[in-house]
Amino acid sequence: MTLAERAAYAVSKDIAPDRILCLTFTNRAANEMAERIKRNHPASSRKITISTFHALCANILRLEARAIGIPADFVVYDDVDSIGLIEDLARMETRDARDLYYQIEKIKSEAPGTLISSDGLMGSLFETLPDHISSLAIEYQRNLQVRHALDFQDLVAFTRAMLKENEEIRERWMERYDLVQVDEVQDTHLSEYRIVRILAQRSGNLALIGDFDQTIYEWRGSQPQKVIDAFMRDFAPVTTMRLEENYRSTRTLLEAATNFSQSFNPESNGCIPSEGVEVGEPIEVLIEDDEQAEARRIGDVIIGLYEDNPTLQFNRIGVLTRTNRRGAIISQALGQMDIPHVTVEQYEFFRRQEVKDALAHLKIILNPHDLGSLLRVLRRPAKGIGETTIHEVLRDGKEIGLGLTDMIQSQTLSSGEPFGLLIEAMASGSLIIFDVETTGLDVGRDEIVEIAAVKMNAGVISDEFHAFLHPTIPVGDSESVHGYSDVFLGEHGEEPIDVICRFLEWIHTPILVGHNVSFDLSILRSQATRLGLNIPDLRTFDTLDLAHRFLDLKQYRLSDVAKHLGLNQEPNHHAIDDVRATAGVLTALLPVVRRDSRLRRSLVARHGEAFNPLAKLIEGWRKESLTLRPSGLLAKVLSDSGLEDYYSDKGTRQENLEQLQQVFTMRDDPQLHPYAALQEIVKFCALARNIDFLSDTDNRTPIITIHQAQG
Repeated sequence: MTLAERAAYAVSKDIAPDRILCLTFTNRAANEMAERIKRNHPASSRKITISTFHALCANILRLEARAIGIPADFVVYDDVDSIGLIEDLARMETRDARDLYYQIEKIKSEAPGTLISSDGLMGSLFETLPDHISSLAIEYQRNLQVRHALDFQDLVAFTRAMLKENEEIRERWMERYDLVQVDEVQDTHLSEYRIVRILAQRSGNLALIGDFDQTIYEWRGSQPQKVIDAFMRDFAPVTTMRLEENYRSTRTLLEAATNFSQSFNPESNGCIPSEGVEVGEPIEVLIEDDEQAEARRIGDVIIGLYEDNPTLQFNRIGVLTRTNRRGAIISQALGQMDIPHVTVEQYEFFRRQEVKDALAHLKIILNPHDLGSLLRVLRRPAKGIGETTIHEVLRDGKEIGLGLTDMIQSQTLSSGEPFGLLIEAMASGSLIIFDVETTGLDVGRDEIVEIAAVKMNAGVISDEFHAFLHPTIPVGDSESVHGYSDVFLGEHGEEPIDVICRFLEWIHTPILVGHNVSFDLSILRSQATRLGLNIPDLRTFDTLDLAHRFLDLKQYRLSDVAKHLGLNQEPNHHAIDDVRATAGVLTALLPVVRRDSRLRRSLVARHGEAFNPLAKLIEGWRKESLTLRPSGLLAKVLSDSGLEDYYSDKGTRQENLEQLQQVFTMRDDPQLHPYAALQEIVKFCALARNIDFLSDTDNRTPIITIHQAQG
């Protein structure tokens, strides 16, 4: 509430809404803040950036992906995905894999800035670990890179590294906001604060809101006193305000909380009841002989409350526990008493097997390099491809530039190897290398301001295409990336529909190449669809992907790859120059790509037929994703993949898939192109905390730990 009102006040004092950043602890808190601002200030609500910390980092990294050499279509691995990857790499038990994962995450979060790098390898970080563990940690990072994936800590570490390493990007983000606010600062890690410091450094307008008496995540790395000390030093002089007056609780509860807190910390912040706050019911302390008796007594209290007020909603009653184990005992008792309730485990919605299975099928549509999702797709329900085949493709393909994900690409199966069409086109056919500059990164809303392309016939540039477009929306912050102002584009830009029509006519070939090409093609498709144009079926190749497969570099920005290959072309965020540099990179890489073509063809010939049915399914879904709304696509995928039948007799799992369908319906933004809307929903599912998923309409008594309740 405080952040929402403060943001609204800032707008009233002429701070532009689109230059205000509010960071919250959960998506749920972000949504509540957005709704509160929308009710009171509807015109400003959509322009203010309200985000969780990890979501902000993910958006910054996607925006700067090309500049730092990471794929713009990266997926986010939660801890279940990450632990599963470590299990696969090390063939170890889940408990051991979990311990190693948390060890890796701790090292990344606590590393000094000089040791972290946005290139995705960070090998020097793990030198303090025993050799076999260090090598496994490095292999884990390499596999994330190959899969176009970042884990939760990578989002923070890469953003922090990028802002430290790259002066141009740092300057851009220092200019981005005039007001930054951070909620729940007591649960903020020092590494997260260092990013916030850069975002607020130029304006000096930073507010940290929190309650040190609620610090519960020190075991997970939050460092509240270090954060506050750094804040006091970096932004001196700092004004400190105590928000002690409480309007929400009863006088009895507030006095009890204050007395309890000050009994072990006399300097603890007290809660002063606001004038008019009710006295409230006295606090009851009930003591039982054992856990089971305690659980039954809790059930009796709930039943008593309901009998006194039959209209009482069960979700208005909360049961807080110290541990998950105690919650399970209480759940068993409430179940026996027919009291509707939901436990901590049931909050783990986005981590449930059936939900992750469904999302994996959608992730592989959005990111064809996502090996983790493909493995889930292959294994449940079974696709007729055994573990022996999977292992052989992974093992034999590793050294020759062929991945398991290549086996579900129709161009691999039709041409005999992943790069067959590319090799053929460079030898005797034609292809297009293209690049775009845009007003921003939102595929569904942003627009192209520059298109550049070169046509190559038999490996030689034979023609060029270049045009500026006059967008219907302001270029905003993107001007600092490409340098084109609204005035410049107004003078030199053509109508978008004319340029895109001309470009599509000029192509005359189904093969497109680019460096980090997925974003360029996605926004081209999206804007063309919005203009009522049809994009033909195109085959794409990415020089970023080729560089990752065939070169061992520290960083994979276009400039780094070009320099490594000894090229003179210098990319500079102007589309035509970047295209020429990409053409040089492709030409230099081709001999390396061609080298193991025969071995790749042999491996595809042995196993391709088994993958063909799945490849056709996925290609069909990918085409459907351009026209079907996300909920409709999910329904089709569940049916076509066999997941619907697989879970049809598994009660709760089937219900969870139905609930996922509701999430897709509720989260769909009809203003977005279907593909862009799908991207947004899948990103939400990856970054959502399970507490975000609690529904106010779910009439069950929650049994949750105090940690989750605080979140």
